[in-house]
Amino acid sequence: MKKMKKSIAVLSALAMTLSISATAFAADNQARGIVIDGQKVADTSQIKNDQLLLPLRSIGEASGYKIGWSAPNHQITLTKDGKNITISLDDQTYTFNDHKSFLQDEIQMINERTYITSDLVRAILGFKVTSSQDNQLVELTTQKQNTITIRNVKDNAKSDQLTLDIQYPQIEGLADAKVQEEINKAFEQYVTAIKDQALKDQKDNASTEAGDAYKTEVAINYDIKYNQDNVLSVVFDHYAYTGGAHGNTVQSSYNFDLQTGQDLKLKDLYSEGKDFTSLINQAIKKQMDEQKQTENLLTPFESIAADQPFYIADNNQLVVYFQQYEYFPYAMGMPEYAATFDGIPAQAK
Repeated sequence: MKKMKKSIAVLSALAMTLSISATAFAADNQARGIVIDGQKVADTSQIKNDQLLLPLRSIGEASGYKIGWSAPNHQITLTKDGKNITISLDDQTYTFNDHKSFLQDEIQMINERTYITSDLVRAILGFKVTSSQDNQLVELTTQKQNTITIRNVKDNAKSDQLTLDIQYPQIEGLADAKVQEEINKAFEQYVTAIKDQALKDQKDNASTEAGDAYKTEVAINYDIKYNQDNVLSVVFDHYAYTGGAHGNTVQSSYNFDLQTGQDLKLKDLYSEGKDFTSLINQAIKKQMDEQKQTENLLTPFESIAADQPFYIADNNQLVVYFQQYEYFPYAMGMPEYAATFDGIPAQAK
C-alpha cells in the first residue's frame, strides 16, 4: 500500500495543475499584503520556486480557525464550526473532516513558519485567491458554496493478493431527492466498476504461476473542484497496479447541474452555435507553447476529443486534461489547460 500511495502522490505532483503562480504577481519575488473578504491581514505572502505561498497560521486565525500543533505527531490542526482539518507533515497528507488526501508540494517551511499554496487554500479553507488590480495584494474571497453536505465514503480491503483504498463522495441535503439519488448512484457505479475489475484481476492473478504473480493494488480518491452556482464538479483519480514496471493513474470527472442532475458537457457551457472547440484548441496550444511543452509531445496535438473530459474552476474557467501517455511521456503526468467559457446553465434558471 505504501508503494501505491507514493505513486499517486508523485503522479499528482507531476500533473500541471491550475494555481496562481508567482508570475501573476510580477517576477520580482516581492512579498505582498493579504486581504481576506476586504479585511487586511497582518502578514504577507511569499514566493518560492515560482509558487505563491500564504502563511497558514495568519490566514487561518484571521478566518476564525483555532490552530493547533502536535509536536510528537508533526501535525497541524484547524477547527471551526464543525470543520476539522488535519495536516500531517510526516506522511504528507491532509484530512478534511473524514476525507484524506495527499499533499502535492503544497506546504513549504520558510523561517520555521508554515506556508501553503493557493490550491490548498481553496481545498481546505474554501477561498478564491486572486490578485488586486494594482497587483500589490493577494485577495482571498469566501466562496458561497452550494447548500449540500458532502459525505466521504470509504471502501478499504487488504489481503496478500489485493489492496483496495477507495474514497468517493455522496451528497446530502439536496432539495430534489431524485436528483440527489441519481448523482450519488453515478459516483457509486463509477467505483463499483473499478472495484469489480480489481476483483477480477485478483482472481486471474491467483491462477497464474507463483513466479508471475503480483499483488493487485487499486486506489480511488477525489477532489471537489467546484461547488457553487448549483453545479458540483468532481475529479476522480483512479490508480491501479496490475503488474509491470509501475501502476497507472486515470483521471475522470463529473460536472453535475444540481437542479436537473445533468452531467454537463462542454457544449452546455457555450452559446449555441459558438465554435468552442476551436477556442479551446487555441488556448491549449498557446499554453503548451508558453510552458515549452511542444518539444515533449509524443504525437502532435490537433484538437480536443468530442467527449473531452474537463472540470469547472473559478472565474468562469474550465480545465481540460489529458491522460498519461495521451500526448506526453509518463513522467509529465496528466497536463491540464484552462479556457474561459460563456456561463453555467444553472445560473440562468
